[in-house]
Amino acid sequence: MPAPTTLRKLSVAGFLGAFLVAGVRSFPLAARQGTGFIVAAFVCVTCMAVARLIFGREWKTLWSDTDLLVPYGIVVGLEAVVMWIAATGVFGGSTALNLFGLAISVSASLVLYITLWTAFAAWTVSLIVDAQSSGNVDLGTGWRRGKAHFWRVLLALALCVLVSLVVLALAMPLLGGGAIALVLPLMILSTLVLNLGTMALLPAVVTSKQSAWGAVREGVGLSWASKRTWFPWVLLQWGLLGGFTYYSVSFVGDHGTLHHASNWNVQMKSLAGFETETAWYGKYCEALKTSTVPLLSFFLNAAFVLLALVIKLRVVAQVADDLDGSGARGGADVIG
Repeated sequence: MPAPTTLRKLSVAGFLGAFLVAGVRSFPLAARQGTGFIVAAFVCVTCMAVARLIFGREWKTLWSDTDLLVPYGIVVGLEAVVMWIAATGVFGGSTALNLFGLAISVSASLVLYITLWTAFAAWTVSLIVDAQSSGNVDLGTGWRRGKAHFWRVLLALALCVLVSLVVLALAMPLLGGGAIALVLPLMILSTLVLNLGTMALLPAVVTSKQSAWGAVREGVGLSWASKRTWFPWVLLQWGLLGGFTYYSVSFVGDHGTLHHASNWNVQMKSLAGFETETAWYGKYCEALKTSTVPLLSFFLNAAFVLLALVIKLRVVAQVADDLDGSGARGGADVIG
């Protein structure tokens, strides 16, 4: 494990490298991409304002110990490297899978992305637990704990995604049948229930002394017990991520033709990890039939990581007593 100073330098280099890559990929702008700046800027500013004003204490904690940000800089740098390698065609093509009636494209680069972000989640949550329990963030200790619990963190996140896919698979035929008024409330309710039951899942998973499955069950129970506390936080984060979006836009097409387009979407977002992609910007560009600007997406992702971090800090503080008693929560010390 490199020294903390080396890790900090790697984090800064990774963040700046990813920023430069995003900038190079952003220009020249395609048609109608410029109008997305307004939406992206509004969402980014709102997200940062919420993180700063509503979670002020956690915001101060985050910036008083910037080691909590080190894993993010490293992972976005590595993600940019994976993106560059994937562009060369080294990883080959993708394979289409049919899961619960949903078409899913799987590739080697996707597997690497999942690995990177799972490692990031395990490492970062371990650091957050240490920050709230002892006030001492040790990058090496956090990394070792995160590495030891990588597979159980992957299991926990995979189960959240699986639940979302099952709900979507059940909803799609009904949406196709025109039962929108019934399906949309059920999708929203399912998303809220999923997130209320998993807000403290990862902190519990990385501190539990039980087996992987036992840790997941424990995390769900711990999360659900505080569901009234999470509710406004879930609504806030889910809403900022574009849990439900609707756009009706008019624009002049490539051949001077006036187009009218509408776009609505419900996102089955799992907030157990560190969800960063906001649908407000992506769906707006989709309505305009243009692509997103990588540089704008980069800043939006960074803003939502900060929001997720301060919320996780408050979640861990809320269940601190339960996490501090992890050694007495039962079961053998089995790493699943």
